Amino acid sequence: MAAKKKLSVLRTQRRQERRRLRNLRWKNLFRSLRKKFRRAENPQEKEEILRELYSVLDKMAQRRIFHPNKVARLKSKFTRHYNGFVQSGR
Repeated sequence: MAAKKKLSVLRTQRRQERRRLRNLRWKNLFRSLRKKFRRAENPQEKEEILRELYSVLDKMAQRRIFHPNKVARLKSKFTRHYNGFVQSGR
């Protein structure tokens, strides 16, 4: 017969599930902003979304959802994409 789970284990599992769902919400927000950024057609719209992306990524790094170095790489990548978009004159 299997042993009963201790209370501390059950509490930990509940906590992990809450954190998993919270992290998932942040990641979904990031994904939707990323898609919106890629699909934006004019530079003003792209710049607004870029600012929003920066804010979300900084908050994710602060909460350790993404590693701070990953956030720095992503911000650099989005900035390069934006600069190339502006220079191409689209």
